[in-house]
This record gives sequence, C-alpha cells and structure tokens, in this order.
Amino acid sequence: MANRHRPPKTRNTQRRRQKRRAAGSSHKRFSQPLIVGPPQTGTVAHLADRGDGLVVSDANTDGDRYFVPGVLPGETIEFAGAVHAGGQPAIGQLLNIISASPHRVTPPCPHVSACGGCQLQHSDQDHISRFKQARILRLLTQQGLGDVPVLEPIIAWAEITHGSRRRMEFAARRHADGVVFGLHRAQSRKLVDLTVCPVAVPAIADALGPLRAFANLALQPGESADLHVTTTNQGLDLVLTRSREPSLDERLDWPAFLEAQGWPRLSWREKPHGHVETITAFTNPTISIAGQSVPI
Repeated sequence: MANRHRPPKTRNTQRRRQKRRAAGSSHKRFSQPLIVGPPQTGTVAHLADRGDGLVVSDANTDGDRYFVPGVLPGETIEFAGAVHAGGQPAIGQLLNIISASPHRVTPPCPHVSACGGCQLQHSDQDHISRFKQARILRLLTQQGLGDVPVLEPIIAWAEITHGSRRRMEFAARRHADGVVFGLHRAQSRKLVDLTVCPVAVPAIADALGPLRAFANLALQPGESADLHVTTTNQGLDLVLTRSREPSLDERLDWPAFLEAQGWPRLSWREKPHGHVETITAFTNPTISIAGQSVPI
C-alpha cells in the first residue's frame, strides 16, 4: 500500500522559503522571461539582496516595481521593463542613467556589461561594504536579533586593480574551433570568454591561459564542465565537475600537466555538491586562517 504521508520538508527548503520572503529579495531574477516593454523612467529605491536595484516606475499611478541590474540607490534611470505580472517586481533592463549616484564608479573589468559574475562593480567599495553590512543587520532583525552588534565592514580590495577573490568557479565548453572559458552571462546560460578577471587574486587571474588549456584537455567537442579553483599556500587547487568519469588515459596524463604548472591537487566530481574524488595530489594544499595553515 502506498504511503499517503508526504515526506517532511527539509531544513534547506525552509531556509529557501525564508530567503524568498525576505524584504527586497530578487530570487526570481533568473526565472522570469524578459519580454521587454517600452522605455520608461523611475527611481532606484534600494538594492535587493542580489545587488539589483528595486525601481519604482513613473509610468503609471500603480507604481509598478522592477528589479534592474547595474544601478545604485537614489539614481533616476531610463529602463525597459518586462511585462508586469502581479505583485512581484518584474525584471528591468537599464537603458540610461539620467541622474547618477555619487557612489558610481567606472567598472574595472571590460567584460562587466555581459558577464554575470559580478553585480556591483559600478559601485565604490565603501558603498558595497555598507550594503553588505545592511544585509546582515536586516537578517538579524528578521530573526529578532536586531540588538546584536555588527562590526565595521572590511573592504575586500581597497585598490580597484588588485583582486581579492581566492575562489572562483569557471564554466567551460569545447567547440570545434576551441574552448570558451569564463563565466555565464547575466540571466543566461551562455558563456563569456574571459581574457581578464580583475576581482580574482593574481594567482588565478594570471592563470586563465593555463586553466583554459586544461579545460581543452578535459573536454571533448560539444562537452561542458565547471572548474572550481581555489588559491592555496601551495598553488591552485582544482575541482573539475564533469558528468563523464575520467578515463584511464586522462588519469595518467593530467598529473603531468598539473606538475608543469606547479598546482598541488586535482579532483573530479560528477555533479555539483557530489562526491569528490582526488585524481592526483602532489601535496595536501592548505590555506592560512589567523596565521594557521588549515588543510582544505
């Protein structure tokens, strides 16, 4: 006899539901089809949790709201909005900045207009830090912990030309004429072929060529994969996410490539968050936390 009882909802499901209820959440950013309407103007009320601006339209008295990427609070903008479908904000596309925020800066990355890897390169670092601090305060308040002190934010990369991200997850796809290696476009599964990445630490940014070469070794024509890269005290630690299990030839050939680059370890997994198998490890890579070397 079939079990009539539904399985209990997992804690992760409850957390996702709570996140969606959070004020200013833009969780539908990648799920709504972007059917763009006529240009309109509006003012950016605030930034939602994922960095999109919540814009109130001037087009009608209903005050339709839109999530528009690439804007900052207080700015007056011209944008094209998706067809509005009820109470939730629709997706908008920035057309022009009519009145710019004093916190707006020129993004350092030439890929920023297409790449979906960064949301706030158009903001100065102090404003980004305050935005993140406000997110923490809001989440604490929602849980009845609004009186918990929150420390002053640490600016991750004070110099705009020096990246600080020591972990990156790249995507790759091999075509007949070569490999596209980089990050996905905003609101798309298409890839941006990166030539530079100013937000990554130099150890990763300077290795885009060798990482692309490894992707070429690891992929067959028409095949895709993800490559998770972590900067460690011993070099770059790689985790390849690919549905096809490494062949015997690959297991024999890949260590030589890693050794030539001075990278300490390569692992493989069939799918994201799946079991990770070490393919080769010349040493156990570590990262430094509070002056201590910690294995990863």
